[in-house]
Amino acid sequence: MKLDELRTKVDSGEIDTVLIALTDMQGRLQGKRLTARHFVEEVAEHGAEGCNYLLAVDVDMNTVDGYAMSSWELGYGDFEMHPDLTTLRLVPWQEATAMCLCDLAWADGRDVVASPRQVLSAQVARLAERGWSANASTELEFMVFRESYESAWHKAYRDLEPANLYNIDYSMIGTARIEPLIRRIRNSMETAEIPVENSKGECNYGQHEINFRYADVLRTADQHAIYKNAAKEIAADEGMAISYMAKFNEREGSSCHIHFSLADSEGMLFDRDRATFESFLAGQLACLRELTLLLAPNINSYKRYAVGSFAPTAVGAGQPHVRTARRRPRPRAAVREPCRRLGPEPLHGTECTDRGWPARSRPGARARARLQGQRLPGHRQATPARDAARGARPVHLERGGAWGVRGRGRRPLRARGRHRA
Repeated sequence: MKLDELRTKVDSGEIDTVLIALTDMQGRLQGKRLTARHFVEEVAEHGAEGCNYLLAVDVDMNTVDGYAMSSWELGYGDFEMHPDLTTLRLVPWQEATAMCLCDLAWADGRDVVASPRQVLSAQVARLAERGWSANASTELEFMVFRESYESAWHKAYRDLEPANLYNIDYSMIGTARIEPLIRRIRNSMETAEIPVENSKGECNYGQHEINFRYADVLRTADQHAIYKNAAKEIAADEGMAISYMAKFNEREGSSCHIHFSLADSEGMLFDRDRATFESFLAGQLACLRELTLLLAPNINSYKRYAVGSFAPTAVGAGQPHVRTARRRPRPRAAVREPCRRLGPEPLHGTECTDRGWPARSRPGARARARLQGQRLPGHRQATPARDAARGARPVHLERGGAWGVRGRGRRPLRARGRHRA
């Protein structure tokens, strides 16, 4: 939507509210509701103000210490919200309302460099210096519950009723049960200029997925944030709740698949430049590894990153878009086969668990080997002396008398018999 078009709709009374929003550190939209007349006459050109603590809060909107730009010591001041009019659009899931995303600046005009949208914009500028551009698209899986958000809160998010009671992966009759909600989300996104490709059912109870057409990375990131916010608002209006949590229960988790490609003046770069593709892929894996060590012992919500496991990641080499692909779970009987050992050392990543079944991930293999005083090939055996030399704090486990390590962003090992890969 153009500003002149919005002004016409305001004059006719068709639009009376404009949302201005920023994307915070959790990927949520935060902002204000403005009268449409005030937006077109003042804010569209001069911007508005917002509290700078919006980029220094946790998921519960509690202020967090350690930010130089925002703290109790400095006082929580404002930054300026400057609308990016290229993001101006109608939001049909709210009556007579439009939306515009904002970039952030300090009072002296300097960019708020911690803003996620401006971090991405800076990366796009670096690509442009090399004559490259980046495209992306996302696929978001989510759980739908036949509960209001308020009801779920009062139940402490336990024993929620899923929208489907069985596996509806690609099921037409199963997805029809929840089609009124999913159809409204699809059509609302189209009206909001967010092109949808398809929707489908998924494996977990009440799990669904909506896929979007690819675009340049900044536009895709904007649309991603708008969609997540909108889908939850639409679900609430229908008396239901949506969760994008990576892991909700012991069944299949919800993924965010990201398709990504680089292009230059001649077209898709990955198709023609194998070296650039491999460098890109290496960088992705390196960053994922660092993030994994900081946040969790596993790379994805399925807790697996090994060939032949429940959900190995795979990359179509040379393809214009990179995607992590999932393999369907093997039948349970195929997993629970007696373990075969070759010699006194455990097999690399496949030794027996305490119940005699094959282990299904290397992190679990390392943990069990350490608890048993054994050592996997290529893995440095931890000892109290070595841990102390590295500055790690030893943690004595409840059973087994083994030493764990807490430090360098890693979780302590659990007791033997309790560890889960």
